[in-house]
Amino acid sequence: MPNDFSANPWSIDTTFAAPIAKNHITNNMIYIKSITWSDMAAGGLLLIQDRNGKTIQDSISVTANTTVILNNPGWVEGIQVPTLNANSKLSIVISK
Repeated sequence: MPNDFSANPWSIDTTFAAPIAKNHITNNMIYIKSITWSDMAAGGLLLIQDRNGKTIQDSISVTANTTVILNNPGWVEGIQVPTLNANSKLSIVISK
């Protein structure tokens, strides 16, 4: 299933490759309520950054096929997902 930013939560299963600017999903200030990472392989990698490259979440999965609620970063200045292992899924709940 392709990335879906039309609903809340956002559903991301691949790095975002169709850039708004560079590799960003959005450049806007957004409030992230929660980030959930699921269906990852053991040793899977995840990197979420703001539009300036500041790390929001940098994780390595310990066990496979679990669901992990990662954090509640609050306000962020844009968002990009440069690293997400194949078959992993992100669910990002934003405040509108």
